[in-house]
Amino acid sequence: MIPSHETLTHRRRTAVLLGLVALGAALRLAWLFSKGFPIDSDHAVIGLMARHILNGARPLLYYGQLYYGPVDAYLDAGLIALLGSSRAVLHILPLTCALLFIPLVYRLGREAFSEPVGLLSAALAALSPVFLTERGVLADAAYSLTLLLGTLSLLWALRLRARFSYAGLAGLLALWALGFYIFPLMSFYIAAAGIFWLVDRAPTAGLASLRGKALWAMLAAGAGLLLVVLLATGRLAPVGNTLARLAADTAAVLMGFAPPLRGETGGLAGPLWALRGLLGLAAAGLPLLAARLERGKPASSPGRRLLGIFTIGTLALFGFFAAGIGMKDELFRSPRYLFPLYSAIPLWAHALMVLGGLRPGPWLRRGLVAGVLALNLASHAFYPGFVTPPDVLADWFRSPPRMRYVYTDYWTAYWLAFETDERVIPAVIEGRNRPGLNRYEPYGWIVEQVRERAFLYALDDPARADFLAFCAANGVSARETLIAGYAFYDAISPPVGVGADGLALLP
Repeated sequence: MIPSHETLTHRRRTAVLLGLVALGAALRLAWLFSKGFPIDSDHAVIGLMARHILNGARPLLYYGQLYYGPVDAYLDAGLIALLGSSRAVLHILPLTCALLFIPLVYRLGREAFSEPVGLLSAALAALSPVFLTERGVLADAAYSLTLLLGTLSLLWALRLRARFSYAGLAGLLALWALGFYIFPLMSFYIAAAGIFWLVDRAPTAGLASLRGKALWAMLAAGAGLLLVVLLATGRLAPVGNTLARLAADTAAVLMGFAPPLRGETGGLAGPLWALRGLLGLAAAGLPLLAARLERGKPASSPGRRLLGIFTIGTLALFGFFAAGIGMKDELFRSPRYLFPLYSAIPLWAHALMVLGGLRPGPWLRRGLVAGVLALNLASHAFYPGFVTPPDVLADWFRSPPRMRYVYTDYWTAYWLAFETDERVIPAVIEGRNRPGLNRYEPYGWIVEQVRERAFLYALDDPARADFLAFCAANGVSARETLIAGYAFYDAISPPVGVGADGLALLP
């Protein structure tokens, strides 16, 4: 642990924390301004929900995603009512959560380890790797809210252990319920607290006691049963592949050695990415190295045990879930479902403190801290960008108002509806012009009720060639307009719609 003489006065501590929050705000605002306050269709759906809430809608679940609650949409509705509707407004809530996370992770680090570890945790959260920066300010604030409430729940669980009360327990249960409603990723925090409770209540004698033996027997039986299930269902190989991907890709992104990537990323694999993966894996093991170096010292604190259980349990749950459903490549190289792991920042802050104390004097410790913070900042320079449709496309539809009912791909549809203030009503098509995911089903129903419908394609979309071939084969005429990498088709005669089997002439 860090000697007590290194602690700060209350006034100085407050000044340091405010300074870190200011630095964190500057970094995140710089990211947002440099990217033009980006939103994609997933984010636009939240903005559309907020507008609908202001108009009297009361959704209990997200449009088209019936497994988490739209608390952020209700909060965004209040912001839109005050500030007007724009994509910049959608970033206020996640940015606020990201800044509140800085003092909160300080408190967690302070109570789990020491005040210096808490301050270093706050610094690592403020001057963050690019993945923490990006996910912390994107408009789908469910991730930011989950990280904030989950970190609070870990701190709450520690305090409840130190001073139990039924009122405190009720408050923690309510916090978990709210977090789970916002996003089921709260399960990581709930599972960690449950395991921590079992382990913490087991006597220190461990295997020498009946309760200790029972606990380890249950864990061993559970692991054995899981292994049997994996062997019986042929899922053992996918589990191994998932663990390899976590080590090779995900650790590098989370640690800032590699940028988050979306979509098809196979072409970016290679020696450089492999080197980043090795560096990320090595950095991920720092808490284990620190624990090894501290062997022989007094037993680890409850906070360290809780954060260790949380980290290992989160990785295990994610790994088995990913192997079970065959999770796509993108979610390993842009691991948003592991975003809650940043609650464990104090583990790495403590590891840096331990490693920095291997030599007398402060220079090694200062060098390690400066190196990590420099890496975090440098990771922003290698960010590949955030791709959205061009603003000129929305401008073209807005002035003067164009065709209102449009078939287009998902990633254009809801972005266009939000940016044009719903002057454009989209229906989603995918593949070879077949019905796609209409997150807000009334849009699709409305488009199906009108005869005059337009089609909007990215120029390199294979569905565009399919549309042109259909028109040529059926004697259909259409007016083509090219706008910033898109082709827009209207004045279609005879009218064309989209059925279960693809394009079809309207009766």
